[in-house]
Amino acid sequence: RNKSLLEIIQSPFFKAFQEAQPYRENKNLLTPCALIDNPQVLREIVKKYNAKPSYPSVENVIYDKEICQFLDNYSQEYRKLADPVWENGLSAKYFNWKEKKY
Repeated sequence: RNKSLLEIIQSPFFKAFQEAQPYRENKNLLTPCALIDNPQVLREIVKKYNAKPSYPSVENVIYDKEICQFLDNYSQEYRKLADPVWENGLSAKYFNWKEKKY
């Protein structure tokens, strides 16, 4: 709240998200989001750095058991759809994670 955007992006908290990417072994870029696709990553990093929410209801995404369970289930069901698409050629055809020079 009292820092510049540059300071925030360079903070250990945000660097942890950058270093954790891609979040899964198969490097599926169809599942890039730490909130929806990989909620366990968000919870782990928030707890590790004792991050505080910018407004009260955000806390529910981290600590409310019902919401956490919903997000975990949602991400698992989405992976069932996204992983086969990724593994059956989308990754090779369109994405070369970290090998491609831009």
